Parts: sequence; structure tokens; C-alpha cells
Amino acid sequence: MKQYTDLTIGILGGGQLGRMMIAASEKLGLSYQILDPDREASCQGISQFTKGSYADFDQVLAFGRHVDCITTEIEHVNTEALRLLENQIPVYPQPAILEIIQDKGLQKQFYKDNQLPSADFVLIEHATQFSEHADMFPAVQKLRRQGYDGRGVICLDSPEESGFTEPSILEKRIDIDKEISVLPCRDQYGKIITYTPVEMVVDPQKNILTQLRSPSTLEKNIAQRCTNLAREVTEKIGIVGMLAVELMVDKNQTIWINEIAPRPHNSGHHTIESASASQFEQHIRAVIGAPIADISWEKPAAMCNLLGGDTAGLAHWTGLDEVLKTPEAHLHLYGKRYTKPNRKMGHLTVVADSAEEALRILNQLSATISCNGHPVE
Repeated sequence: MKQYTDLTIGILGGGQLGRMMIAASEKLGLSYQILDPDREASCQGISQFTKGSYADFDQVLAFGRHVDCITTEIEHVNTEALRLLENQIPVYPQPAILEIIQDKGLQKQFYKDNQLPSADFVLIEHATQFSEHADMFPAVQKLRRQGYDGRGVICLDSPEESGFTEPSILEKRIDIDKEISVLPCRDQYGKIITYTPVEMVVDPQKNILTQLRSPSTLEKNIAQRCTNLAREVTEKIGIVGMLAVELMVDKNQTIWINEIAPRPHNSGHHTIESASASQFEQHIRAVIGAPIADISWEKPAAMCNLLGGDTAGLAHWTGLDEVLKTPEAHLHLYGKRYTKPNRKMGHLTVVADSAEEALRILNQLSATISCNGHPVE
């Protein structure tokens, strides 16, 4: 059995989540191999990098034969290859769990089978079936596969509206009061730690997280119920590593599961500065079989995504100097040379004595930052 310091970890996906996993676990002396189809991916240049498809059976299988364990920073990977590899090396999250989460229909059925609270739903093949399910409206339609970062989700008020033509779930819309994320991590021995529930602001048009605060404004008992539900989901699905559990709290303070993600998540970026161990470090610890850390402290924080502006091209930043002069602010740029509208180019975290103070500073600073594309010469 190799020591932790001798392990080479394979990551399927070379985006910002992989970049932050690598940075968070440098103190363990680990080596990394990355598989990603984008030669300009965020992990390029900071680890050994293979340009290739994480959705291709042969490429994933070949990649896995040169590493000691595998994890993912994106769900849309070839699980058939991973099922073969898990007979030889540790693969976390487990392929069977990835298959549930890759298909929102299977994900919703998992909640139903395990008596976990989630909005009523039906499976449909095409938007022409809306009229057969008029009682589901107002509704949210979600593509069963390949939805990511807000893509593949649409809100519908009536069956007469146009929707996706691919296989989908049609979900009864919840009257949302707050959108909450809870981040549990489960190790290979069944221990679970959770971070404080965070409150998210999601752009209703883009369906992208734009801002969060930690702790949330939930009453203490509701926050504890959110934590308990997230732990229950983690135990029942049996994942090893981070699991983001996105929840909706309605106007009656009923808690509903929205979706889960089997990896570090956008709603946990603030933990790099606000917690004694970040979500990225915890995930890598769990994957390699090391003990996950008890969270000895969490500081109030606020975070926002830094998205690409209206123009595409070479990334050009403005307004960074004010951020760099602010001691409470922590800037993370993802090393992406090219930008396009709404592309995640970085994030900004502010840690302060209270979440309200962190939000005040964050709003002041984020108004000064922009990233727009310049023409490629």
C-alpha cells in the first residue's frame, strides 16, 4: 500500500474545481494527472495533463491505468470504463452513484424510493406531452441528461409554452422562500462532516449561482433540519467524497431537495478561506482514504462568481486593484485565457465578522470588477 505522499490521483475534468482540488491538497505532496478535452483548461500547466475525452470509454480506461485512484470534477464521464477500473483502483465518487446523478430521472426516482422530500414529478419524452400533465403547472422542465451550470432547465407557467424536445422531467414548481446548499463529506469509513448551510442567490434567467452568504438567514431549527436532511441523503446514497445537496425552503418552511452534485461545488468555494479545512481538501482526503477533518472553525463569509461579460474573446479584467487592496477579500481567477458571456472566470470571497459585513464589502467590490473579451489578433 502506497503512502499518501506517493499517490498519483487522476481527475476526470480539468476545470476550476480540479484546479482548486490540486491547490488545496498540495501539503500532502500528491501528484495529479488530468484528462480534459480542452487544451486551455484551468488545470493545464499546473499538473500532468492529457488532452482527451472523459466521456470516451477507451480514453478513460487508458487514463485510469496510469494513476493510483480516480475522482471527477464533472458528472458527465464514462461510467462504463470507471466500473471496470474500480475493480483495480479506488474510484470515487462511485460509478453507480454517478449514473444516478447523470440522469435527473433516476435522481428523482432515488429520492422517491428513499422517502426523501422532493417536488412531484413526471417523466416525459417530448414537450408535446405537456397537455397530458396540466396538473403539474406551473412547472420546471429539466433535461434528464447533460444539464450543467443552468443549461437544460426552464421554468414554465402553462402547458401551452414551448419547452425542451428531449427526454426530461417535468417537476411541480415550489414556491421558494430560500435556496440553500449543504455540503457533507463522507469518508471511506462512513464518517460524515457537514459545513454550515449557505444561502444562495440564483439568477432566475441564467440559473447560475451569483452570490452566497454563510451562515444563512435560516432560523436555527430550520438550518439544523437542512443539515440533517443532507446527512440522510449522503448516508442513503453512500458516496465517498463531497456531496453538494441543494435544497429549497418554501414559504411554509418545508424543505425540499432540488438536486445533488457528487463533487466539490460552487456553493462551497468560500470554505477555502472561511473554514479550517476546505471542501476541496476534504474531498481529496476522502478519495485517498485519509481521515477527513473535523471542522474546528467556520467564519462568516460571502462569495460571488465572476462571470464573463457581454463580449467573447481574450479575457481582459478591469477593477482588480481595489480587490487586491482589501484585506477581507480573497480573489480566485481560474486561469482561463478566453471568456464568453456568463462563463465562470473566477470567484471572490469576503470573510468578515458577520455575514452582513461580508456581503456589504462583497457588493462594493464586485461592482468594480468585469471580465470582457478582446478580439483575438
